[in-house]
Amino acid sequence: MPVAVDAMGGDSPLSIQLEGAVRAANELGIEVVLVGQETQIKDRLKNMPHSANKVRIVHCEEMVEMHESPSQALRQKKRILQSVLRWTFTSVERLTLL
Repeated sequence: MPVAVDAMGGDSPLSIQLEGAVRAANELGIEVVLVGQETQIKDRLKNMPHSANKVRIVHCEEMVEMHESPSQALRQKKRILQSVLRWTFTSVERLTLL
């Protein structure tokens, strides 16, 4: 079962999240789905050895900022949810969101 990781979240986006995701994929064989700005994620992943079969990216144009209410952001920023749902429903795999 793949694990989805918000690559853009936290205090230091695109660092600890990507390091942990790549490490989990490489050392534990876990399939990881990184959700966020695709070009930024790809740029950071260039310097991290990983298997493209184990680490995938779901592009998301919009983000929920720290000051925003999550429920309100999902109502107003439809593309956030659409990005994740598009991947989830076109995949036969189950998804665990972290």
